[in-house]
Amino acid sequence: MKKTGRSEKSKPTRRTPAPRKRKVTQPKKKGLPPQTVEGALRSFARQTIDLTPTDVAHARRSRTFLMQRLGTLRTKADIPRLTGTIIPFGSFARRTKIRPLDDIDLLVVIRGTDLATERWTQNTDVTLTPPAGSWPKKYLTPAGHLNSRVVLNGLKAHVASIAQYRNSVKRSSGQAVVLQPTTKDWVFDLVPAVAVRGGNRTITHYLIPNGKGAWMATDPRRDALNTRNVSAQVVGEMYATIRLVKFWNQRGGKPKLGSYHLETMALEGLKRQPFLSADPLDMLGTCLSYISQRVYHEYPDPKSLLGPIDAGLSFEVRSKVARAASRAAEHVRLASRSELSPREARGHLRKVFGQAFPTWVPRTAS
Repeated sequence: MKKTGRSEKSKPTRRTPAPRKRKVTQPKKKGLPPQTVEGALRSFARQTIDLTPTDVAHARRSRTFLMQRLGTLRTKADIPRLTGTIIPFGSFARRTKIRPLDDIDLLVVIRGTDLATERWTQNTDVTLTPPAGSWPKKYLTPAGHLNSRVVLNGLKAHVASIAQYRNSVKRSSGQAVVLQPTTKDWVFDLVPAVAVRGGNRTITHYLIPNGKGAWMATDPRRDALNTRNVSAQVVGEMYATIRLVKFWNQRGGKPKLGSYHLETMALEGLKRQPFLSADPLDMLGTCLSYISQRVYHEYPDPKSLLGPIDAGLSFEVRSKVARAASRAAEHVRLASRSELSPREARGHLRKVFGQAFPTWVPRTAS
């Protein structure tokens, strides 16, 4: 059969799409250590000294929950009667706490409008006398004064009545009810307090247990206000600087100062340098240098309620701390010198903070 000249229409060929280029993801390089000494100092504080953001968030939520539960107890007719006022205080509340997070302090205010104060000459040994019949006899001493130890036991019973904390109340210390949440690493120190009012009925301060059955004066509001005021005056990372100084205080080879005493001196040292730069090394060196001089002198209570906060500190201890602080301040000053190599600068900071401070590691070419 003869083929016709008509060609058969060819089917269009389907174009195979070009394969997509696979995006090659380069493996992320592990974070390299900071090369500047200032960056190394901040990194060291973040990784070794400061509380982690996760721990802070969990602790604040736990504290808020406990405060809410304590607030529900104000409707109870039991003694001691709670007012519902609960005041966070201590280094965690002031943002100067360093690792580990081991305790969180709360001032639990009880009703005390009917209590009369006596023996006011010593604010560390105040007696409170309730009107006859207003408090059960078990809360009173043989002389008729309110026994702070029994009040602590009453607060302990209050807290144990909260379902979530029934098995968490560990003990009553001399000044606080110690509460250990079962799923947390820290404890709550619950301190009962009586508000003292002035002539215009405003609260002037508080009375808390003194550990011996009587009461002593305090006012955490004044500490918090002082910390905020200094923070407003200082340019730079004031809280971070105080935490660095606290870490230095924990090192061996010298006596340790009380945390509150040290923090108060550090605040004063920064406050006296209104034109101090925001450089973390300058701020740290200023604090240590000031402490090396101020520690020699008696330090009055910043709240003006009690005696010196460094009472009983011997001249020998003061001298050892002063020499250590002076040496540390000099090492910080040397570390800030621009002509030093990174290795030399970090070597000086290792003299301040010990082997925990990282050595300099040169970056290798990639």
